[in-house]
Amino acid sequence: MNYFLRSASFIFHPLLMPLISVGSYFILAPRFNDSEIVFVKAYSIIIITVIIPLIFFFSIKSIRTRKKYRSKGGNRTKISSHDTNNINFYNY
Repeated sequence: MNYFLRSASFIFHPLLMPLISVGSYFILAPRFNDSEIVFVKAYSIIIITVIIPLIFFFSIKSIRTRKKYRSKGGNRTKISSHDTNNINFYNY
C-alpha cells in the first residue's frame, strides 16, 4: 500500500498534472493540430507550471538563508572607533 501511495503522489503531483493533461489532450484529440502549435503550448505550460514555481522556491529559499546568517548584534556595526560622530550603518 505504501508503494502505491508514493507512486500515486509522484504521478498526480501538481507540477506534473498539467503536463500529463496537455499531452493526453493532444494525443487523444481527434482533430488535426499543427506540431508547432502543440510544442508552443507544451512549452508555455512547462514554463508556467514548472520553471516559474522553481524560480520562486529557490529565491525564497535564498532569502531565508540570508536572514538566517545575519549578524546577531542588533544588525548594527560601527565604522571605526576613532570616528567622532559614531555613525552606525545597518547591515541589509
